[in-house]
Amino acid sequence: MSILTRIYLNSSKRRFTKNFTPLGFKGKADFLISMPHQVGSALEALAIVGGLHKKGRIVLLLPEVLTNICRFLKLQKYETIYYKTPLKLFSKEYKSLKEILSTKKFDYLIELNEPPNIAIPYLVPVERRISFYTEKIYPYYNILIKDNLQTLAEFFNIKQYKLKNFFAFNLKEKKEVLQKFNKKKPLLFINDKDTEVWNGDRIAVDEEISLSDPELYRILYFSDAYCGRRDELYKCAKLFNKKIIEE
Repeated sequence: MSILTRIYLNSSKRRFTKNFTPLGFKGKADFLISMPHQVGSALEALAIVGGLHKKGRIVLLLPEVLTNICRFLKLQKYETIYYKTPLKLFSKEYKSLKEILSTKKFDYLIELNEPPNIAIPYLVPVERRISFYTEKIYPYYNILIKDNLQTLAEFFNIKQYKLKNFFAFNLKEKKEVLQKFNKKKPLLFINDKDTEVWNGDRIAVDEEISLSDPELYRILYFSDAYCGRRDELYKCAKLFNKKIIEE
């Protein structure tokens, strides 16, 4: 962060210190939700997005890194706005987003990245700004949630939406995907490290499919098991209810 940006943040902090009512709105509310940059975390966050849908209108701020997985998600109920990362104050991307959001009004801003992006509250004036707790993030965010998504769900008194309801994976596509990669079931998805404890076909990241391949998450979804790194793909495999094979 540049010295000028730091000075601006300190001098503009006062605008975020107005009194507000955390809850108490009547009828439907308008939500601006900044989704996590990591695919696994973004999928987990959909449980909150789906739960809030009955509470009102939702606009999703989506980093472009989520483009491939979003191809397979049912997001028609929501307005989606993609942006290039990283989002910084006064950057070209920041100015573009600010222009897009200038005609919209929101009751809540929910930042689901950890740590929270301090540029987001400057995009549009919102009275209630929610993020997970981080030191020195107040008053840019004025409702700080400790722990996890469950705590956030409890704050809004909502049930977390079932992730499978978001999936647009069509089981009829299974044969097409397996043929494309010349694979058969049962299929093991390998991310970095292989295992001998598997009687079936295998597909390996970086050898047969790249991390940037649009089909990456579809072939993972149609696989039967996962083996390898404990990273975002591992988190996705667990969310897809894949069997985890120890190395």
